[in-house]
Amino acid sequence: MERQPLIIVVICFIAGLALAPLSDTKFLVAALIGLSLLSYLILRKLNVSVSQFMIMLGFITAGVVWGWAGLPPGSTIANFEGQTVKMSGKVIQSATYANRQEIWLEIDMIEAATKQIHLEEKSIVVLYEKSLPVLPGDHIKLRGEVRLPASGGNVGEFDYSVYLQRKGVFTKVIVDEIALFRQGTPSFNRYVTIIRKETTDKFFTVLAENQAAVISGILFGDTSYLDKSDKELYKNLGVMHVFAVSGMHVSYITALLLLFTTKLKLKPVES
Repeated sequence: MERQPLIIVVICFIAGLALAPLSDTKFLVAALIGLSLLSYLILRKLNVSVSQFMIMLGFITAGVVWGWAGLPPGSTIANFEGQTVKMSGKVIQSATYANRQEIWLEIDMIEAATKQIHLEEKSIVVLYEKSLPVLPGDHIKLRGEVRLPASGGNVGEFDYSVYLQRKGVFTKVIVDEIALFRQGTPSFNRYVTIIRKETTDKFFTVLAENQAAVISGILFGDTSYLDKSDKELYKNLGVMHVFAVSGMHVSYITALLLLFTTKLKLKPVES
């Protein structure tokens, strides 16, 4: 440890971070004890002192605590899995796909049977065979069945449920009834959504459907209008990244700012 102390403490801290997501506290404690004993036996052969070992164990513990602090809180709505409940909440964002509409909600109330709970938790509301025109900030009421997002089947593949949990989303609600009961107040996110929707609608008015879908995807990173076959084609060609928000979009903003500031005819500041 005397030769490369920084590398060793970083490795210990990373090991603690790796242990943090373990939800079972008993298993986590057992893993920490087992790791500590194994490390002690190995380090004894390397002539590492007890004080150095305790420092390393401290960094492992610090990594666990740091990891715990970064984990999202548990879910109250998940306790109602498989049940049909009533709930209300504020719209965060909405996306329309070929066969469904998904609305991300900040749930503020959930009602099941005679129990009513007030909370603040995100969930994804899914509408099939119907859609509801909403904007960020709108408040809606609904009734639907609570479900858990599907987990990845194979080790190492993309796990959609873990992805959602990192964003604080643990549940989906399949809607039976839904209604808008209060429009949101003006906000930057709301205006941006309106401009994007009106621009996209204009594309579909003046262009062919497939062309409008591609332009919308390139400009806004929205691939919901692309056909499934087109998505597979772009993936196989290795050009799907053109639909992701990237430096190209930053260049658009830079060009607009440059155009705007040029029109102002500002004089250079003398040094």
